[in-house]
Amino acid sequence: MRVSRKLHSFYRLGGFTLVELLVVISIIGLLAGLAIPAISTARKSGYKAKDLSNVRQITGAILNYATELGGTLPGPANRGCKYPSKDPTNTNWISVLLITNGFAPAGDAFWKAPSQTSTYQTETLGVAYIINNENFSDPPEFFGDPTKSVPTLPEKIIALKANFVGGSNGLSKLWMVSVADGENYGTASGAKPSLADNARSPTGGRSYGYFDGHADFVKRTSPSTYPSSPKGTWK
Repeated sequence: MRVSRKLHSFYRLGGFTLVELLVVISIIGLLAGLAIPAISTARKSGYKAKDLSNVRQITGAILNYATELGGTLPGPANRGCKYPSKDPTNTNWISVLLITNGFAPAGDAFWKAPSQTSTYQTETLGVAYIINNENFSDPPEFFGDPTKSVPTLPEKIIALKANFVGGSNGLSKLWMVSVADGENYGTASGAKPSLADNARSPTGGRSYGYFDGHADFVKRTSPSTYPSSPKGTWK
């Protein structure tokens, strides 16, 4: 009987009580609860940085090509920036056009969105970014239109200042490249095929590249504060 009590005391000294285990589990749960939002925020920041980097590289490649063309934008080109691997010989896509002429590296690297979610799927369509080539700008169709029976030619960058009243805002306010989503590349935008109308980037907004070469991130708000051509009818 005495030996049994000694063994019992030994195990009590070497183990944890139920209360102690519950305290440890509670602390672990608390730490996990604090860590998960931080990990989510870090992941979102990483997506945003990669998205912005992609947009900046696409913008720079287009401007470099325009410089080679005496200030005229490359084109005519479709609005969607198709993954080059999806249609590798069709230079109506700005991605393929830039690669073919040596202004962008081969491959899909910076044409792909950094992340996919259940409501943001760009892989099947192969379009994660768009160029500002809509019909309601002034002058219209900056990059020309390859789909017309007689394709329209792209504009000179200097002519795009007419997009603003008096041209006072300059090219730093006029976007060139944007993240594609269901609002600007869904069915209402006229894109065929298009992204799902409810597609929204997991970054919580869009990265934009501008005609003066800079790029920035714009958070999605309601009502929308996304930049758009003043004479445009969609964002």
